[in-house]
Amino acid sequence: MKKTILILLLAAVSAGGYAQEKRVESTVMMDTLEVDYKTRYVSSFWSNFYIQGSFAGRVMCAEDDNHLSVGKRLSPGFLLGIGKDLNPNLSLRLSFGGMRLTGWNTGIPGIYKQYANWSDGNDPVREYLESQGVDTKDGYKQKMKYLEVNLDLMVDLYNLFHEQKRFDRRWDFEAYSGLGYLYNMRWHGMSKENKIALRLGAIAGYNITDRLAVNAEISSSITSATFDGEIGKGNQFDTFFSGLVGLKWRIGKQGFQVVRLVPTEQYAALNNSVSKIRREYTEHSKTVHRTVTHVATGSELLIPAVVFFPEKDTYNEELQQVNIFEVAHFMEEHTNYKIAVIGNSHQASDRVARKRAERVRNILINRYSIQPSRLIVRVKDMGSVSDHMEDNQTVNFAIEQ
Repeated sequence: MKKTILILLLAAVSAGGYAQEKRVESTVMMDTLEVDYKTRYVSSFWSNFYIQGSFAGRVMCAEDDNHLSVGKRLSPGFLLGIGKDLNPNLSLRLSFGGMRLTGWNTGIPGIYKQYANWSDGNDPVREYLESQGVDTKDGYKQKMKYLEVNLDLMVDLYNLFHEQKRFDRRWDFEAYSGLGYLYNMRWHGMSKENKIALRLGAIAGYNITDRLAVNAEISSSITSATFDGEIGKGNQFDTFFSGLVGLKWRIGKQGFQVVRLVPTEQYAALNNSVSKIRREYTEHSKTVHRTVTHVATGSELLIPAVVFFPEKDTYNEELQQVNIFEVAHFMEEHTNYKIAVIGNSHQASDRVARKRAERVRNILINRYSIQPSRLIVRVKDMGSVSDHMEDNQTVNFAIEQ
């Protein structure tokens, strides 16, 4: 991946601070240096696990099943799973489930596998049902008990198409494919079957907290036409569809360390450039300034702030990214501090102000590996105490009391 790192281009950066109208100016030397690097996401084996449980409704689609309405074929089920995030894009899930499936036979004698030398009229399911007093003249239901074990590869659709990986958003969307082992039990005249199925599905999740989420899932399992015990009546496959609703709980340590792999020949040049910018930037004053208690927030503010475009949740990457870096560096040096990320609502809606603050928070978490528990998103009217226009469109930082 090719990235451009801005180093050594002469630019005056105004850090938006608030301490009785106090402002701090600093000059930074910058220039442009191209670096080719690869990104790796590193975590221990025992981190990024989750468990989930879901209730299911399943609909069988096999020989003759279209003669029975979907509602009458709808059968209860369950799914229990354990998974692990391999990286921000991919995860593996092992699941166990099953319960009931319902099919239909039109009344034409079924050709069941358990009778290798079958003859016309020899239908074990019909024989069982008639022994129970069921009229099978116009057809009958095939009732099945089954179990399944599945291994699915999950793809996070948001992270797959966005370079900025987000682990703390409210909504998750995943698609998956995998293989399943299906075991159809001997029950109500049905024969015992063992089959392999191809699985396809999608999941939408809403994160209630950073660990607990509620999920809605749809899936399909495609297997041999003999899964229901019949040799088949022209069908090549049996399929059943599932709709599931359940909970997901993230267990243990979560998150990844972001590692940038820079080619050796470029590393020395990059290191020299970083050293120059640090000398130029830190000789005049500390990179992050702490002010006295702010009259509006009652908190100790940090300088610099991040200035956004008016009425938008975007900013000038070249000018503002260094401010986020300096706050991250400050938090790395002061590991006992919690920081409030404050979206300024003055002359902007609360929704835009919160989106700005959440964007900066996500960068601190995902790019600089700051723990989410150390960052608190707030929305306040910070600009009402300042006459400077740029102060009305900022995200500020304060030491949380």
